[in-house]
Amino acid sequence: MLKTLGFVVSTTVLLSACGQGKAPQTSESKAIVTSAQAEEAFEIVKAIDYIPFNYIVDGCYARSLYMSMELAAQGIPSSAHYIYGYLQPTDEVSWSYHVAPLLKITGQEAWILDPAFEVEPLRLSAWIKKNNSQGRYTTEVKAGSAYFDQTGRTSEFDANHLIQNFREMPTFLTSDIASACTTMYNYIPEQDQTSAESRAQRSKLLTQTQVLVGALEELGKLENDGGSYDANSACERAVGL
Repeated sequence: MLKTLGFVVSTTVLLSACGQGKAPQTSESKAIVTSAQAEEAFEIVKAIDYIPFNYIVDGCYARSLYMSMELAAQGIPSSAHYIYGYLQPTDEVSWSYHVAPLLKITGQEAWILDPAFEVEPLRLSAWIKKNNSQGRYTTEVKAGSAYFDQTGRTSEFDANHLIQNFREMPTFLTSDIASACTTMYNYIPEQDQTSAESRAQRSKLLTQTQVLVGALEELGKLENDGGSYDANSACERAVGL
């Protein structure tokens, strides 16, 4: 979750969620995409301006879900690549885990989409290196629609098999979207920006959440399971709850 440009964190080392610990499980959920889909995905993620990528202490799980929703809205499947360990991407911030969307191009290697590290996509090996694990680490790959929230819960729609195409990608849950939206909403003001900029970014978040929910529903990739205990009213309205 690192962003090298303008952010402010405490000089105390923080162990955060990108953060809450969890015992990893073996999984083989890798979404296979074409080179053309990968290029489109790279451009989609680079254009996102409503996610607080400059706040790196926490929230990777919500950012990852939103990026996967952006791709799914365009018919592009993705995975979520987790790394677990004592991760120290900067001198000031430490995590017990980190997650970002992964794309596996047919016949090629995997790429990670993580603007909190780099605007451009990263090769999987480079992404792992940027997490700067202090010792042993483990990795896990899930479907991009599987959400890992702060309770350590993972979606029942998580898949443990090789996803070959968009049709096989599990649905997104409205409760997960509302929860992720709330996380992003809360962290937007934590960035080094003005109050007016934060208000504008929050407005974009809510508007784009509505757009994504509509697109996913139209594609048959949305499951309405109600709201989330930790969702705020603005995000619940954006999700249509």
